[in-house]
Amino acid sequence: MKSKSIFLLSAVFVLVASSCLAGTVWHYKCESPKCHFEGDLWFGGGFEFDRLTGYCWKCKKFVSFDWKTKGLKGSLKEHQDKSGLPDAAPEPVGIVWSPALATALYRCPNCKQPIIEIRREMLEELSDKHEKANCPHCHNRTLTFTRGAEYD
Repeated sequence: MKSKSIFLLSAVFVLVASSCLAGTVWHYKCESPKCHFEGDLWFGGGFEFDRLTGYCWKCKKFVSFDWKTKGLKGSLKEHQDKSGLPDAAPEPVGIVWSPALATALYRCPNCKQPIIEIRREMLEELSDKHEKANCPHCHNRTLTFTRGAEYD
């Protein structure tokens, strides 16, 4: 009986820890009939990297930054060192506050214009409430986000 309890407790710990470390794929789709804005967003990282995601108005697309996860050892560290990823997250160029949230501004990795970080929690809240966001292409409140797979 004691070994079953230890096994169950270990299994729960592994599931919780993996969901905290794992990245998540979110599908976005504008439901406006004339707008064809649709695709996948990748949030978070895995064991070897972390990721930050935002939308660039100038490039007219979602962009992301990847960097090395701290504290890896052994073969994971060796593989990570060969990745060519930066050692640290990009530095924010500022913080924007609104009544809904405060979030960091970063420079787009492509055009260097400012972008606002989109956090996974924002999408989870929209999804949980079955609410739609403003579409950056058609400017209607018709953009939906659906949680997809998790990855490491």
